[in-house]
Amino acid sequence: MPVVLAASISLTACSRAAAPNPAPVEVPTTPPAITAPQTPTTPGVKGPITEVPGQSQNTGAKPDKPQQDPPTNAPVTPPPAGGSTGGTQPIGHVDPKPIIKWHPRGIGLPLTSDDPAAQGKKVVVLTFDDGPTDTGSTVSILETLAAENVKAMFFITGYGAKHMDLVKRIHREGHVLGPHTVTHANLRELSPAGVREELDPVVKVIEEVSGQKPKWLRPPYGAYNQSVIDIAKNDYGMEVLTWTDGSLDWEGTKGGYKDPNLVIKDTMGQLHPGAVVLMHDTLKHTAEALPELIKKIKAEGYEFVVLPN
Repeated sequence: MPVVLAASISLTACSRAAAPNPAPVEVPTTPPAITAPQTPTTPGVKGPITEVPGQSQNTGAKPDKPQQDPPTNAPVTPPPAGGSTGGTQPIGHVDPKPIIKWHPRGIGLPLTSDDPAAQGKKVVVLTFDDGPTDTGSTVSILETLAAENVKAMFFITGYGAKHMDLVKRIHREGHVLGPHTVTHANLRELSPAGVREELDPVVKVIEEVSGQKPKWLRPPYGAYNQSVIDIAKNDYGMEVLTWTDGSLDWEGTKGGYKDPNLVIKDTMGQLHPGAVVLMHDTLKHTAEALPELIKKIKAEGYEFVVLPN
């Protein structure tokens, strides 16, 4: 798969420290040897950063700043000719549950739906940034999601695109893939050409794996401006998606680790209907917190959803 290799390997420039304006990323024709770099961070960033008049500043959310249909044995007869679904269904038939389409009310705002069936429902979407990683935390998270029958959204970087087996598994298990840039760059600080250089390779990887164009862009640090919005929409058909509920899994760590109970507490303390939760599948304590966190969210009467591609 030449395109995938070239695209994913191009992202080895991620090994730099928190450089605000990375040099244009070149895609080598021969993949070099790679070492797993650390995710760069931008000190002092306190929340999704915007320069868009009228858009939510999402000041309550924390920054994206990590440390490093039931089966049946009964036969089902086809519908009558002409596409009608009227008539009596065979014994054992189960109609599929209607799918409610959710969308953010705006960048940094909770989810909503125009579907009358959504009235009164409490929903939440789990989003995981920065991975996947081969340290075991991504696999653990995928196993938990499968066991709890929960779908999530994974926003991958150039670091994660190296682990193509995991990128493919995320898609194969029904989760939504989106780009999180090549080098975890602050897109607000880049020229339009620089923004495209950060998005192109990861978007190509996702298209190659899923056969679909990604619909949602997660900008690192929640940082975007009107130029980023326009490029995402006009060049890629994507919308910017930040978050409304930060798990704070990156905050207050000791040696890169945080008590999983604190991750649960911090997430539940911000939980609200339509919440878009920011987490990181690169963090061991997040993977450890997830089973109990999902149980607690379910106990509050929430359903887990993803945004459609």
